[in-house]
Amino acid sequence: MNNTYPLLRNLLPSNLKMVWFLRTIITFGLSLFIAGIVWFACFKFWNPHWLPLVGYIILFLIALEFIGAILLIPYRYAFHRYEINSEELAFQKGFFFRQTVFVPIIRIQHVETQQGPLLRQQHLMSLVVYTAATEHRIAGLSVAEATKLRNQILHLVKVVREDV
Repeated sequence: MNNTYPLLRNLLPSNLKMVWFLRTIITFGLSLFIAGIVWFACFKFWNPHWLPLVGYIILFLIALEFIGAILLIPYRYAFHRYEINSEELAFQKGFFFRQTVFVPIIRIQHVETQQGPLLRQQHLMSLVVYTAATEHRIAGLSVAEATKLRNQILHLVKVVREDV
């Protein structure tokens, strides 16, 4: 019995790992800031004897989540993939809980490209495909690849709708 999970063909650009790293650092900093404000407010206005212990436990959990997120970036990168053919788009993600979603071309309503500050810094874009039910995102494509894929998907949708 073969236990390997079939991976899709197209890997995302490697500089997406830097975007994930920066996002993790920003989340860590914001978590520390919010925890610090709450801890300070509790000391100032409430000050129970067990508060320092709770603060250290929360600080430990935030640090543990940060370290885990940093260490999992290479694994996360290895399993975020996509594929496109004349009939469907496929999106794959997940390391522990793997998920592959297939979207029939005929179900696509419209396609967008998006670029936030972290993606822009790394010259990357997100491609968002909308269906009637939900949206599907490929985050971290190169600008040229995102534009090419958007045009290819729009062409395929047009061809499929003409055939119907």
